[in-house]
Amino acid sequence: MACIGDSITDGDGGLQRPAYPEYLGMFLGNSFNVSNNGLGGTTAIDQLREHRGNNNVPYLEHALKYPHFDFRNTNPDFAFMMFGTNDAHDGNWNYEKYKEGYKNMI
Repeated sequence: MACIGDSITDGDGGLQRPAYPEYLGMFLGNSFNVSNNGLGGTTAIDQLREHRGNNNVPYLEHALKYPHFDFRNTNPDFAFMMFGTNDAHDGNWNYEKYKEGYKNMI
């Protein structure tokens, strides 16, 4: 199972607590191999509007630069995606592009 998303998936910024994919792995036990493919600051929206003071980047664009984060390399049977926080920032939000970005990852 690949957990794909932004910093909420990636982790809590060094607070010494597991991120939710680690908890999910503990809960499911040995029945599933759960990978944390979270990348902080990423969005589901593929093409962001003009840069407006945030550092957000599209998840797929970023994952292609860092193949060890690319969930497609794990060939998962299941994927759990959590995006929206960065997509909702001022200057980023566009419902149609958000929906399209999710569909492209599926």
